[in-house]
Amino acid sequence: MALTAADITNLEDAIASGVLTISQNGKTLTYRSIDEMRAALAIAKLEVLGTTQRDRRVTLARSTRRRR
Repeated sequence: MALTAADITNLEDAIASGVLTISQNGKTLTYRSIDEMRAALAIAKLEVLGTTQRDRRVTLARSTRRRR
């Protein structure tokens, strides 16, 4: 089941209030910590925005000059 903007708002509200148990998509979820909720929030935002870590590209500069 795909996550929605409402799911993100629900997670953000729970984090702001310090609640570890939320109802989402008809299910009750209990997280072990706020840090775990923040990680879930980050993943949800990536999914809703349609971006994944694999989509990101990093270009590294490479020098042929040697250090002395």
